[in-house]
Amino acid sequence: MPQLCPFRAVRYVPEVAGPIELQVSEPYDKVSPAMRRAYLARSPHNIVRLILPEDEGQPGDPYEQAAARYRAWRERGVLGLEPGPELLWYEQTFTLGSRSYTRRALFAVVEADDYGEGKVLPHERTYRKYKEERLRLLEAMRAEAGVVFLLYRDEDGVVPQRCAAATTGRVPIFDFETPDGIRHRLWRVDEPATIAAVRERLAARSCVIADGHHRYETAVTFRRRHEAAGDMRPSYRYRLCALVEVSDPGLLVLATHRVLPELDLDTVIERAGGRFSIETLPDPAQPEVLEARLEALASEGPGSWLATDGQRVVRFALDPALDLDTELADLVPPARRLDVSILHELLLERAVGLRTGEGGVRPWYTRTVAEALERLDERYRVAFLLRPTPAQAVIEVAHAGGTMPQKSTDFYPKFPSGLVIYDLEEQGHGFDA
Repeated sequence: MPQLCPFRAVRYVPEVAGPIELQVSEPYDKVSPAMRRAYLARSPHNIVRLILPEDEGQPGDPYEQAAARYRAWRERGVLGLEPGPELLWYEQTFTLGSRSYTRRALFAVVEADDYGEGKVLPHERTYRKYKEERLRLLEAMRAEAGVVFLLYRDEDGVVPQRCAAATTGRVPIFDFETPDGIRHRLWRVDEPATIAAVRERLAARSCVIADGHHRYETAVTFRRRHEAAGDMRPSYRYRLCALVEVSDPGLLVLATHRVLPELDLDTVIERAGGRFSIETLPDPAQPEVLEARLEALASEGPGSWLATDGQRVVRFALDPALDLDTELADLVPPARRLDVSILHELLLERAVGLRTGEGGVRPWYTRTVAEALERLDERYRVAFLLRPTPAQAVIEVAHAGGTMPQKSTDFYPKFPSGLVIYDLEEQGHGFDA
């Protein structure tokens, strides 16, 4: 793993800002226009005003306006700076279906290295546009309010055990529930012995980006740009991260469905022959019916999913005689049997002739069947409903040096933006000399 360090966190001061649950938001890439309006209505200090600036008819650059707003909040005491460097231990308790889960994470700043160093590994491809937007904001604000979600292996559970022991009996910094019913608790980990043990345990281990590829790659670009310009600071080498151990019982991955423009279901059916068996189902295109159908696909082999145009429902199943090692020889072996790889490579690109991703047609992504059906219109005419990509597959693909198509995973829930802020211009972080 690249160097991991404690840092001086910037956090909301509820006595000035108002309750913390009114200030945090989903990550910027999950915030729809309607969600942004709702966040703005919750509080004049909601973090969305910083992480998702928009041109609201005021003169000047929106990113510079966000930076000025951040500095004003610091000056007014809306945001306060911790006196010394620390790690942070965080728990999210949530319900999915009928089960309750708790996911635990370590908050720290991690050195932003190029992927080629092999310390931080990606698992999916990114879009240039989003990285350009994040870089403009980072250059203006010089602070990060969203985290990169990293996965690491700790077979003996030393890191979670040490952090849990260090926080047992201590009052959390924050303990609140957001409107989505998720409980958030955050503790300081500031004992030198615990910090040293955590850093030593993780020093020789690589980690995989679960969520936040655009944010991480932006941090690397920011670092390299300032190294080249000769105005580098030690803090520019680091990125705010939340690290989760891969065996954590609260580590859940949901499906990410695709709704495609410039394509219709008849064309897909016509061109998919030879590689897939196709069955038109008698089911109505209703969320609860399709969700049950997807659950029934859980035991099927790779390359099984549903497609719908809002009227018909079609089940696709890859021909089991097809040799995926030959057909997808340009992918690393763990990626060859993933539904998202088979969908994009074999069906959309080769059979249909539709290129997706950077420079091609951009799907509309959603984690719910209901939203996929609602999105269907005259332009977006076909939805592909997929099973989740297993978390273990993410690890295997990354360690094999491969990547998946954009939005191949949806780790749930997201880490809220605004819970912790890393200010790159502040002094006194816990970097080594």
